Amino acid sequence: MYDLKTNEQGMVKVIKKAGSAYVVTHLPEGMCRGLIARAETVKSSDRWEGMGIVINGDEIYFEGTFIHDEPEPTEKGKKKA
Repeated sequence: MYDLKTNEQGMVKVIKKAGSAYVVTHLPEGMCRGLIARAETVKSSDRWEGMGIVINGDEIYFEGTFIHDEPEPTEKGKKKA
């Protein structure tokens, strides 16, 4: 669970890895939520002030707050194919 911080245009500040450097940009909130939903790992980060969410090791940092891990789906919760 996480809380993204958006600006007045609905954009989220992100820091993305670019080779051995990092770049700062803004992405739409919906795109950020999609990136987080498809990420292999989502963790809390304190590497940069305000950038409290990181995915896939140190691939992309999002401005916001990481609250807790999402619960793993149980066998009962899964639908049959």
